[in-house]
Amino acid sequence: MKHILTFLLFSAFLLSSCIKNKNNNNFEEYFKFKLNGKAKSIPKQNSNFDPLQFDCDIQGDTVLYLVAGSGETIIFFIKAFTICNCTYQLDSKNKAFYSYLTGSNYKTYQTTDYQTGTITIKKGVAPLPAGTANTLEGTFSFKAKDTLSGETIEITEGKFLMERRDL
Repeated sequence: MKHILTFLLFSAFLLSSCIKNKNNNNFEEYFKFKLNGKAKSIPKQNSNFDPLQFDCDIQGDTVLYLVAGSGETIIFFIKAFTICNCTYQLDSKNKAFYSYLTGSNYKTYQTTDYQTGTITIKKGVAPLPAGTANTLEGTFSFKAKDTLSGETIEITEGKFLMERRDL
């Protein structure tokens, strides 16, 4: 319970403290994966109501925070010596979260030392017209556990392309 509260407070702090830059993206952002073998996609919703539901920040070139979704959400929090075009282990240090709204409660799964995975990052590789945003592209897969119930899930064949901000 302590981990979930910490996660929710941390997410609320980050989401409330960021302001999304508006620019003209000339590419389609996406976030796709399989959850326990079933194909899923988190669409980007262009809305002023929830502008941070598709957000990617690189803070000081050492912390990557990536979130997609609002009712159904995947969040990655990577802290490394440097964020680069490489593969990171997802575990209890570099975290991945999957959550969804069920009724009025969120059900949250997270990576642990025993439920692990990987995320591979490619910074700024999409061909973009001059004056558009930087991008982050990558792939991911991981197993995660609901720390309250002990239930586990597996996310495979994940891939994304999204705008990034370097803070």
